[in-house]
Amino acid sequence: MLSCANTSRCIYHAHLCDGYNDCDDGIDERYCELPGLCRSDEFECAFTGHCINETRRCDGAIDCRLFDDRSDERGCANRPPDVPRLTVTPAATSASVSWTWRTEQFFNVTLAMKSREDCAPKKTDAVQHFHKLSTAKLELTQLQAYTEYGVCVYAYNEGGDSKQCEVFETLPDRAPGPVEELTSSTTSTSISLRWRKPCPPMAAIRGYRVKEATTIHYVQASECSDSAAHFCHTIKELQPERTYNIEVQNCATDLYSACSVAEVISVTTRLA
Repeated sequence: MLSCANTSRCIYHAHLCDGYNDCDDGIDERYCELPGLCRSDEFECAFTGHCINETRRCDGAIDCRLFDDRSDERGCANRPPDVPRLTVTPAATSASVSWTWRTEQFFNVTLAMKSREDCAPKKTDAVQHFHKLSTAKLELTQLQAYTEYGVCVYAYNEGGDSKQCEVFETLPDRAPGPVEELTSSTTSTSISLRWRKPCPPMAAIRGYRVKEATTIHYVQASECSDSAAHFCHTIKELQPERTYNIEVQNCATDLYSACSVAEVISVTTRLA
């Protein structure tokens, strides 16, 4: 039995869309599209034959409203998931990920750091997995600044599965991370320095601040070409048999601002 909209009168399903106004307001004869006339991208409401856009099926809102039809929100567990549309809002060390969803769906999410051409991480981060989520939003934390990540969302239910992936970059820190693996070789009048760029760098590196005693060098061109992950610089016109304390910093803007914590090395030049 179905209830008429504005009265307490009930009518049989067989009286729906039969050409006679059985409800006083005639609502039983409205929206009576003939069955089978809905387009391929539409859903046909079970009791009325009313057509709604397929995208409105299993969206959590009842669109087949007449006579408490609700057929657009039934059987959703067997409706194959649509491909999720992702929205990523990154910060420096976190990101908010949300996606489109349907009722009676679950989600798996994977997160992986992307490789960089200008540096090689000493340790590759394992892929992170988030299983059987019932909400369409995830907060990703403990990320590296100024780093690309790939996030994939897998939607699934009894009807099937689908996935969508997106690459995003976290925002940069104020300054890059410190240089790594600072080493040296010497002659009697020079010190050749070699260091590894931080990976990930945390911010764009524009140059390097190299301080020797009271002398400051701001260098942007590397003297070594064997590795894009390393940088080389030679300090010349030094004194033989003298010990120098040298500081090296990564800088995001110039030699006076937005520089990393200094790495220090003590080096003695050779005999003349």
